[in-house]
Amino acid sequence: MGSIILFPQPQFVYPHLKDGTKTSEGRKAWLTFLLRGSLESMGRGGDDKQQHKGFIRVCENEGWLEQLSKANCEVNGIGSAIEEYFNKQVNEIEYLHSIRHGLPIFILSRWLDEYIGLFQSLDQRTVINISFLSPRADGTMSGGGYDAPPLIPALGIGVHWVLRELVRKQLVTTKTAKKLHPFCYHPVKSVREFISRMNCSGLDDTGHVEQSRLIHSFLVTHLGEDKATFMNSFDLPFLFLETTNSNTNTLS
Repeated sequence: MGSIILFPQPQFVYPHLKDGTKTSEGRKAWLTFLLRGSLESMGRGGDDKQQHKGFIRVCENEGWLEQLSKANCEVNGIGSAIEEYFNKQVNEIEYLHSIRHGLPIFILSRWLDEYIGLFQSLDQRTVINISFLSPRADGTMSGGGYDAPPLIPALGIGVHWVLRELVRKQLVTTKTAKKLHPFCYHPVKSVREFISRMNCSGLDDTGHVEQSRLIHSFLVTHLGEDKATFMNSFDLPFLFLETTNSNTNTLS
């Protein structure tokens, strides 16, 4: 009998996300969560070096997460903090690429409470479009909107990682999760290539939001609504299979 591979546990676990803005741990967990998502724009962390996880550990050890997750924090001080970190480097600046991708989230932490509110309001929405992450332009929450700059540019393709993990961590209701399904397929290159070989067309002709929609629509057409998410694993089985095939080809 063959093995059944499931993905029941997220790789990165933030137990205080449910606290939201009620506790300092909750605010820090959300900042870390969004930062982790933003790093997806630079590609996957290496399996050996665990690049993303290592960078978040640096942010923790340097006190950046603690500083930026405080209520009503001033983000001006993060420049001095990063300068101090740079000053400690000798041969190279470790995690420089990660800092480049994480910097927008550092700056946008000024509106952290607003962004947490955005995600926590998802269960109150009758219709969910990706535009909810551009609160100043989102007309679906008239009278109860949030005032903050758009978050999508900072997250980039990582927005799908964030939404996928929200569903996997059961931080939204089942009803809300179904509305988010079209946005939960993280369309990195390896996933797109794998699904393209299954005759899903158009994935290279559009942006990442539409790519996620196309993948979802393709899988629903062939598997049905319930099976298309692979028990809320979404793109992870394809990523696993593509990585396994790549490793096998390297060894052969």
